[in-house]
Amino acid sequence: MKRLFLLLAVVGLLFTACEPANGLDEDNNGDQTEQPGGGNTDTPDEPGGGNQGNPNAPGNPGDIPADKTRAIKFQDENTKLICILHWDENGDGEFSYEEAAAVTNLGNAFKGSRILAFSELEFFTGLTDIAKHAFGDCASLVNISLPKQITYIGTDAFSGCMNLKKVNHPDLSAWCKIDFSGSNANPLHNGAKFYVNGVEQTNLTIPSDIAEIKFCAFFGCTSLKSVTIGNSVTSIGGSAFEGCGSLESIIIPDSITEIGHAAFKDCTGELIVNCNIPDGDANTFSKEYAFYGSKFTKVTIGDSVTSIGDYAFYDCTSLTSVTIHDSVTSIGYEAFEGCTSLTDTYVNITDLAAHSKSNPMYKIGGSIHLFVDGKEITELVIPDSITSIGDYAFDGCSNLTSITIPDSVTSIGEEAFSWCSSLTSVTIPDSVTEIKSSTFEGCKSLTSITIPDSVTSIGYRAFFACSSLTSVTIPDSVTSIGEGAFSKCSSLISVTIPDSVTSIGDEAFSWCSSLTSVTIPDSVTSIRKKAFINCTSLTSVTIGNGVTSIGVYAFHNCSSLTSVTIGYSVTSIGDEAFYMCPSLKEVYCKPTTPPTLRTDLFDSNTSGRTIYVPRNSVNRYKSNSYWMYYNIVGHDFDYSNTDKDVEIDVIIDSVVGITGNPNYEKDYPSDSTMCIYIKANGNELESIKFFVSTKISAEVTPEEALAQPGTMDLSDQHIPNMVQYGYTLINCTGLTPGTTYNVFLGFTTIYGKTQYYRSQYTPGAAK
Repeated sequence: MKRLFLLLAVVGLLFTACEPANGLDEDNNGDQTEQPGGGNTDTPDEPGGGNQGNPNAPGNPGDIPADKTRAIKFQDENTKLICILHWDENGDGEFSYEEAAAVTNLGNAFKGSRILAFSELEFFTGLTDIAKHAFGDCASLVNISLPKQITYIGTDAFSGCMNLKKVNHPDLSAWCKIDFSGSNANPLHNGAKFYVNGVEQTNLTIPSDIAEIKFCAFFGCTSLKSVTIGNSVTSIGGSAFEGCGSLESIIIPDSITEIGHAAFKDCTGELIVNCNIPDGDANTFSKEYAFYGSKFTKVTIGDSVTSIGDYAFYDCTSLTSVTIHDSVTSIGYEAFEGCTSLTDTYVNITDLAAHSKSNPMYKIGGSIHLFVDGKEITELVIPDSITSIGDYAFDGCSNLTSITIPDSVTSIGEEAFSWCSSLTSVTIPDSVTEIKSSTFEGCKSLTSITIPDSVTSIGYRAFFACSSLTSVTIPDSVTSIGEGAFSKCSSLISVTIPDSVTSIGDEAFSWCSSLTSVTIPDSVTSIRKKAFINCTSLTSVTIGNGVTSIGVYAFHNCSSLTSVTIGYSVTSIGDEAFYMCPSLKEVYCKPTTPPTLRTDLFDSNTSGRTIYVPRNSVNRYKSNSYWMYYNIVGHDFDYSNTDKDVEIDVIIDSVVGITGNPNYEKDYPSDSTMCIYIKANGNELESIKFFVSTKISAEVTPEEALAQPGTMDLSDQHIPNMVQYGYTLINCTGLTPGTTYNVFLGFTTIYGKTQYYRSQYTPGAAK
């Protein structure tokens, strides 16, 4: 009958599992009213009576009495009923210490139940394992005390115990040896406080007999404020301290060789790392994601650390500062990626020469404050022993105001001084031949730079975002200006591009909002895309005669631009090259053949804008499907300084070539024996001279030929009205059939260059 009554009581308990728990301390303030089972008023001096009658107490039930047959005084009547139902071996309706010690498997006896407290679990000394799901969905469970002998807790053993906030264990060493199958296997995981023998653990010291802090060992523990790990510990398991949101400081000793995945995820406060990295294969500071997602605000890395592994501090969004030594020679892939609050990195170096050659600290991020032997430096003097400054050597050193580079240095690496935001001046020695990619990128306080004559190239983004730079003189030795080299130099007023430069890269001077004028020398062959985009103060541009192409958006949104001169060699202009230039009213376009366009060159407003083109090419522009929409006006350009050649096609043949053409036959006698037939690029030929001679060799110059007896000057026979479609026809009579003649053609191009064409011709008999 008693068993039946207990069974019905437990069944009733289970059927009410979904109802709100009477007496549940929902606000976790320790109050307990309407305790199921009428409460328990046992006094603390009875065996097991330490905190009995209060399900919210962390609980240390007390020592097991000598008389193990005595009944356990339970804090929670519901817990007692379940224990009696499953393990009351003598059927007396009570649950003794002896019966508790005999239990070896909890099974799912408590799964989904409405138990509030289970500090008496400590007396289940026969348990070594807690099965999976053992306390799953015990949503009302507030506190529990585990037996010392537990070595394994199964999957999801405490899943759904969202109100479990107090966990007690009799022995810290034994706790550290528990194998947790996952985070939900650890009763701490929902943010519980951890107690050892009833004492809340706030300042935790790992016992000296522990060599390994296991996987999920303190997962979710909210009571920990500091952790001291002794030198006996060599490894920290994955998620070992994950979710310890109250953790303010943790010291990791140099005995540690392995830190598992997310071991300190969501931890707060300060982290001090002194791990000594051994030789051999164990050559990384930590496994991937060791501190992933941690909420540490400050990290100090000791001088025994040599490397930091991949993703070590990935996504540590609360991290504001890192202190590190130059003992660290390797920082892994994205080790500090996602550290969005990181503003300051303090780097202490002991060997300036070594640091100049190799510096992994740039991977950390934030403004780097450079210290030498513990003293912060602002004026950097590179030692004379240095021949090359390595990539990223002083990247991000925001405290540097000046840099002295000795003549011994022949190479400066990529990003060597990038984002040195306080740097005001630097002198590059004559021994350096190249300014590499991003060398001075982001040096926003740099007002002037001296580029020596030894430099031949300025690399990609070399001076990008040097927003205080007002003027730059590029020496004649430089042949190329890389992509974005001076982009966003917003204070740059003037720049001199020498005749040695042959290429200007994409966006080379983009967003130089103070630049007022620029002259592209004849040596430059192409202006790449967006080269001067958004140069809003630019008023005039002269594009040299060597440029053959202007890239897309080259001068896009140069809103102050009023005048542009386009050199005569330009054959193509990219899309919207001068789009959004509302002040541009005059464009001087020198090419005799209209440059190729694909879409709009200017914005759709064509009114008030005049395109000046060579006078003899007006019709070509007006008939061009893209240029025809603009106001085309002829202009006399000065081509005197050009050496541009004109390509011509000369046909020398007998008069038979025009026989039957009445327009030609009326002007040239039928007994003529030779005609010269010329095709050139339009009317580009001026001062044309023709002459033939039999008495001079082909090596004689035309000037010398004219002085020779027997030379026939045919210049007077040039008939301008016979120039049609670029062809000129000259008649020559009186030549002896079968005799070889030297034929000379001399002319001046519209570009001001004198050219000569020379060939040989042997006329046949008249036809």
